Amino acid sequence: MAVQIALENVSLQFAAKPHPFTVLDDISLALEKGEFVVLLGPSGCGKSTILNLVAGFNQPDSGRVLCGGEPVRQPGPSRGMIFQQPNLFPWLSVLDNVTFGPRLGKHNRDKVNAQAREWLARVG
Repeated sequence: MAVQIALENVSLQFAAKPHPFTVLDDISLALEKGEFVVLLGPSGCGKSTILNLVAGFNQPDSGRVLCGGEPVRQPGPSRGMIFQQPNLFPWLSVLDNVTFGPRLGKHNRDKVNAQAREWLARVG
């Protein structure tokens, strides 16, 4: 199988006073399509940081993050992320929260709304 997600010699520091904090130092990882992987470790070891890099929310200080062989430079439809905390827009309706992502992808609004209503009816 081909590598779907890769981190190649990735390093990342967070700005902290009085000195920057190294979160990831020369991390390499290759995940094949369909592979099931668990990131396990104590709080603060970089698990969420790796996920944020793959999602495109952050960029490494050095090294590369690839998805399907292409560099990850920003969030995109080829990757998804489920957050640990609820991340709804309280000013939007349930339907608008559910359809927010597909609308950004410029999908057909009527079709997206119909599918969302169907799934909302299923889960109540």
